[in-house]
Amino acid sequence: MDSLVLNPSTQSRLELALDKPSHAYLFSGTSGLGKTTAAKRFAKKLLGPQSSSGDESRWVLLIEPIEGKKISIKQTAEISKFTGLTKPASISKKVVIIDKADKLGIE
Repeated sequence: MDSLVLNPSTQSRLELALDKPSHAYLFSGTSGLGKTTAAKRFAKKLLGPQSSSGDESRWVLLIEPIEGKKISIKQTAEISKFTGLTKPASISKKVVIIDKADKLGIE
């Protein structure tokens, strides 16, 4: 993952995952370790050349709690809308990153 410092085992697993990606990944650990940064860089590598052309928000959606509160129902609805939108042929994959997923409400 380029200049990001990762545990060698984690680095190896993420690189192997690029060849045959799964539908979801969980980056867990204490705050401040760089999980969101690692997820963004992994997404960029997963998306390949399309990630460096044009508006990244067309294929990457980042959901974060608003002001340290819970992630709202409205924000989770954005995920449905984002993944349900038809994509041009130039976009082969889409990625949703949920930062602080423990802040998701029961709803």
